[in-house]
Amino acid sequence: MLLIGCGADDANSPAVTSTQTPSSTPSEVAKPTEPAAPPASAVGNEALSFEGTDGVALKGHLYANSGPKRNVVILVSETEQKIWASHAADFVAKGVAVYTYDVRGVGETGGVRNNAMLDKDLEVAVRLLKSREYVRVYVIGLGEPGSMAAFRVAARQELAGVGGLPALGPLDAMPQVTEPKLFVVFDNNRADVETMERAFNAAPTPATQNVLPAPAQMPGDALSVATVKAAILGFVSQ
Repeated sequence: MLLIGCGADDANSPAVTSTQTPSSTPSEVAKPTEPAAPPASAVGNEALSFEGTDGVALKGHLYANSGPKRNVVILVSETEQKIWASHAADFVAKGVAVYTYDVRGVGETGGVRNNAMLDKDLEVAVRLLKSREYVRVYVIGLGEPGSMAAFRVAARQELAGVGGLPALGPLDAMPQVTEPKLFVVFDNNRADVETMERAFNAAPTPATQNVLPAPAQMPGDALSVATVKAAILGFVSQ
């Protein structure tokens, strides 16, 4: 049974989380104290673009520090990618590089919008990051189209994990998404909660769903909501 957190007007209220895990889950190990995030100016910002399957160039940026490559998260959204740049230091501090790009018709990429190409372009981006020798590639969709694309790609590509806000993964693809899954919605949208629950129930383990208290005013930058960022950071830094 799905439980929904109270306090919809308090973004700092505890979130309600439920998890599906395999029957043979290893016990948790205490984690060391996390280092403070480096200043944003200290995080490397590499212009890294790629070509879609039809030759269209999509402009992106890879935020990372020098050192061994391990985790990287691709943030896919119809929002201009520059909005996520201010959060890169928080991810890098946890050992997670961040890759963003502007989808067709947006920001640096420009051109004509084409949502039918979202998952195809994202799949190319995944292959690009794998070619850069990152050991664990995560994909997080922010916004409904990005979330749908993220889960579709996870059904076809091997990832370290996939997540979405709102978590509106396509039910037809969900049984093939075998990697760890993070489903996130705000509690003020009952339709999103019910859709997430259906996707969660259709998904193989492991999967976690978070119903978060909605902020009083919905921001354009979802990562500016502390509970959202905490959920995603915890997921991609495993």
